Amino acid sequence: MDDKNKLKKALKRREQAKKKSAKKWGKIERDIAETKSEQQHKREANLKNRSNNGYPIPGAADDKSSSSSKSAGKKNGKGKGGKGKGGGKGGGSKSNSAGFEGKKDGFLNKARD
Repeated sequence: MDDKNKLKKALKRREQAKKKSAKKWGKIERDIAETKSEQQHKREANLKNRSNNGYPIPGAADDKSSSSSKSAGKKNGKGKGGKGKGGGKGGGSKSNSAGFEGKKDGFLNKARD
C-alpha cells in the first residue's frame, strides 16, 4: 500500500515538472519571436530612413552615379582581383603574371594512334 502512494506522488511530481518546463519553453519561444519581429521592424525602418535621406541601398540598380563609379574602378572588366571568376591559376587569365613563362601550345605528351 505504501508503494502505491509513493508511485502516485512520483507520477504527479513528474507531470508537474513537465508542465512547468513546457510553460518555460513556451515563454522562451514567444520571447524569440518577439525579438525577431522587433529586429525586422527596426531593419525596415532603417532601410526606409536610408532611402529617404538619399543614401544608395546596396544592390539597387536605379542609382546611376554609384554604378558608373563602380565601373570606373575596374580594370579589364575583372574587378578587384583576388579569388573569383576568371582570375588566378587555371582560370583562363589572359595576362602574363610573374612565374608564368608562356602560353600553353598543346599537350606535352602527344596522343598515340
